Amino acid sequence: MNKLKKLFLTVLGAVLFVCMGVAIAACGIQKLQTYTVSTVYDANQGSVELSPEAEGNKYLEGKEVTVTVTPKTDYDVDTFTVSTDENAKLSEGKYSFKVSADTTITVTFKSKSEEPPATEKYSVSVPQNVEHGEIEVKPAAGTDGKYDKNTAI
Repeated sequence: MNKLKKLFLTVLGAVLFVCMGVAIAACGIQKLQTYTVSTVYDANQGSVELSPEAEGNKYLEGKEVTVTVTPKTDYDVDTFTVSTDENAKLSEGKYSFKVSADTTITVTFKSKSEEPPATEKYSVSVPQNVEHGEIEVKPAAGTDGKYDKNTAI
C-alpha cells in the first residue's frame, strides 16, 4: 500500500506542477526587463550618486532611482540632463525617476571663481551715399555705436 500511496502523491505533484505552469503562462506573467543607468560628470568638480546603488548600474524596470548631485566647494551645477526626460530638473540637488529604458545622466559644473568672458563688440558700416533708396539697420546699435557678438542684425 505504501508504494501505491507514493505513486499517487508523485503523480498528483506532477499534475499540480504542470497546472501551475499553465496557470502562470495564461496569466501573462513576464520577466521584468533590466536597464542600465549611467552617469557622466567631472569628478574633479563634483559628484553624482545613484540610490539605491546597483551592481553594474543595472536596475529592474519600474525601480525608483534617486540621483544626488553635489558640486565641490568652488563649483555650481551648470547643466543637468537625463536622456529619458527632456524636462528633468534638480530640486535641492536631487532628482528621482522610475527606470523605463537605458538612461544617461549628464552633469556639468561651472567654477564660481571664473570671470565671465569679455563681451566682444562689433560695428556695422553702412554706405552714406545711396542713390536709389535707404538702408536702415535694426536693431539700433548700443550707446557706444557697436553690437554685442551674436546679435542678429
